[in-house]
Amino acid sequence: MVASSGKKHLLTTEVESILKDLWKNESRFCMLLCDFQQNTLSMSDKRRGYEMFFLKNLLVAPNRFRPSISSSLGIMEHPQNVLLGKVQEANLALQQSTAASNHMDILRRWMDLQRSVNVLYDSSKGLVKSEKNAQGIRQLLEKKEGVLRQKMMGKRVNYACRSVISPDPYLAVNEIGIPPVFATRLTYPEKVTPWNARKLQEAIKNGANIHPGATHYRDNNNMYKLQALLFKRRAIAKLLPASRGSISQAGKDPKCEFESKVVYRHLQDGDIVLVNRQPTLHKPSMMAHFVRVLPGEKTIRMHYANCSTYNADFDGDEMNVHFPQDEISRAEAINIVDANKQYIGPRSGDAVRGLIQDHIVGAVLLTKLDTFLTREEYNQFVYGSCVPSSTCSSHQIGKKISIMNDDNALEPVPPAIWKPKPLWTGKQVITTILNHVTKGHPPFTVEQKGRISKEYLIPKYKDEDKAKDKARDPSEQVLYVHDNELIKGMIDKAQFGKYGIVHTVHELYGAETAGVLLSAFSRLFTMVLQRG
Repeated sequence: MVASSGKKHLLTTEVESILKDLWKNESRFCMLLCDFQQNTLSMSDKRRGYEMFFLKNLLVAPNRFRPSISSSLGIMEHPQNVLLGKVQEANLALQQSTAASNHMDILRRWMDLQRSVNVLYDSSKGLVKSEKNAQGIRQLLEKKEGVLRQKMMGKRVNYACRSVISPDPYLAVNEIGIPPVFATRLTYPEKVTPWNARKLQEAIKNGANIHPGATHYRDNNNMYKLQALLFKRRAIAKLLPASRGSISQAGKDPKCEFESKVVYRHLQDGDIVLVNRQPTLHKPSMMAHFVRVLPGEKTIRMHYANCSTYNADFDGDEMNVHFPQDEISRAEAINIVDANKQYIGPRSGDAVRGLIQDHIVGAVLLTKLDTFLTREEYNQFVYGSCVPSSTCSSHQIGKKISIMNDDNALEPVPPAIWKPKPLWTGKQVITTILNHVTKGHPPFTVEQKGRISKEYLIPKYKDEDKAKDKARDPSEQVLYVHDNELIKGMIDKAQFGKYGIVHTVHELYGAETAGVLLSAFSRLFTMVLQRG
């Protein structure tokens, strides 16, 4: 049958016959369409692969999952029963068609059956309002009201906490701020060795209520809850230096056997945790962060750069924190799931993390042409942004982010103006930071067009001639960095996206360096806004 639009409508049986011949004549090619076809051993099964495109039987849930609904209007059928009934009616109408029936009538009944099955699986495929308001199988599963979210997800687990999130621009982008109420309840079973015995002794002496402390102690197969009395905890602490750590036995398997003394210590600075915000729609919805315990806080603190990956904001969103309980899990979290390693999205390869909103305003204010800084302001900006720089090696359990050592000292640049007094430009602050985070590696060069339009570079004056004379250099629309030195341009949102400064550093120097740069920029632009 040829429709008015010139398209020919084929019956399902005709389409099946065409695909059957295709699979019969081109079975070797058709079996490459999917792994299922390719891995099928029988050639006869391969030639019947076309059947996967056709639905001949429907799986129906038992009656107890489709009960009738009682209401003030009487007994009503379950929505699934209504949809299944329409499929059955359309199927019976098609079966009653005879060879003498009109071709148009047969085609209409085929299309009714197809639409009924479509609505059963996905009610949004319906053509009329009653069909769209029905509850298909897809609607039973998807969104927050679906079975998965309502009945299966979000269940409580051990070694986890959940709280409202708050912003903290002074944290590193791969850090998470944990309040003490969680840090004293989340524990890690740390084996006693000669290298950590003294630290675990202090944890046992502090007990369960003083951070950093411990809640339990295990010796061989016996578990002991630490008592509230200090002298009892001190008696247990004296047993720790007797731990022999690893014992190698000659003549046996070279594997080491560990003496089973374990202290369940509190969550501490430098620990690694998994952070997740539901719904977990893509891989970066769950990332690993290093812990910083923040005394006096009541909520989980997080950096702004993680908002896009978690699809989170700070209007009451809650997030989950999971504490890995063995060294293998910790190693995987640090080397695979670390937030700094999630800068590139797995779906499109675009940058999914970066600074937003007020930080962009601070970046533009700092790097515009007429920004000059005194020696005190320049030193404060450079020191405040670079000193707390966090690298993977600086995260040590039980210690906060380390201050730079002598080998990693800052190297200021000469001022841009010497007389009548030394002045530095805002661009020179960026140059100093780039030199610092890429120290020990070759410098880089990048050119990227910004997003600030030309009219924003022209000051507003009543006199048009004066406005043209005072107009800033239009080349400021393009950011150009040569050998780590910011020559021209302003840092705007484009520099935190694809092919920007941070993306370039990520590709050339690695994820850790890009994370350090983002953290330094965050502190810098926060100080710029506070400067006013």
